[in-house]
Amino acid sequence: MGTKGAKGERGEPGNQGSQISKIAVKYVGGTCTARNKGEIYMNPRNSHLVVCDGSNWKYVKLTSIVAPTIASSCKEYYDRGFRGSQHSKAYLLRGTGWSNYKTYCDMTSGGWTLVGRACGSTTEFAPKSTFWYSNALINPNTAENIRDLRSMKNRGWISIPGRKVKVCFKGPQTSCAVFSHNLGLSLSRLFASKFGVTVSENYNFQKLRSAFHIPPNLTYKANKQWCGLNLGNGCNHGTNPNVGYRHTISRIGCIGDNSGHSMCRLDDYALGIGVSSCKDGHGCYRTGTRTKSLHYKDAGRFGYFRQTAFIYVQ
Repeated sequence: MGTKGAKGERGEPGNQGSQISKIAVKYVGGTCTARNKGEIYMNPRNSHLVVCDGSNWKYVKLTSIVAPTIASSCKEYYDRGFRGSQHSKAYLLRGTGWSNYKTYCDMTSGGWTLVGRACGSTTEFAPKSTFWYSNALINPNTAENIRDLRSMKNRGWISIPGRKVKVCFKGPQTSCAVFSHNLGLSLSRLFASKFGVTVSENYNFQKLRSAFHIPPNLTYKANKQWCGLNLGNGCNHGTNPNVGYRHTISRIGCIGDNSGHSMCRLDDYALGIGVSSCKDGHGCYRTGTRTKSLHYKDAGRFGYFRQTAFIYVQ
């Protein structure tokens, strides 16, 4: 930078963002040459920023810079343009009524927010577990790590109003089925207040079995069946599964029966998350908290799947 020169003649003011004639050296701190090209100073007379373009000082046109807000769901980030599998990763989300939190976002098909994981060998998502509808969390700080296979329930389960649930039965993006309920509710509110919810996909055992890639030795040839969300009684779909002992419960999935007589005792077949049967650890016509999260029953075959299912909302 050269020696500060004497005050020069004041030039005509230009429009914001336009080039001005040489600004007095006194105001900008030096002569604009190729040596100091790119230097920026503030003109103390009018508080404008000026930049050296290699020969003359130019006004810098400023616009308001607003930091991008933290989205409340992965769908919101998707709508901002973060689309495609290359953008599927952990994002910071705004916790409505909570602190901000990180979770994995599947940025395909509209943007899916990971809100839960159900480890098949545990009971956190048993049919009668309070985790379905309470505000209690499970390992919430692991939500951003798709390699973590422990059960998880984060703030999104409670705070994100959604219209669809996606269950990936064998990993973060594998063997997936979408349940479109169109209620605009968070999962905690849905499981607390909406019962016997049918979904637009019109699942039956065969369709769900195909989506989940269930082994061929499990055939699921039920005479009576019901598929959907939060069923507490096959006879009365308005029954609250959260209260008392229920004969049959299907939180997410299908339950069915061999007999052709009644929908009241759908306890011979079960497939999904939080589903009950005669072999769920509580016997026929009763449900409880000991049932494994991924319990299944197919006529004489029963047990639980040992993988972890991933639960998303949109």
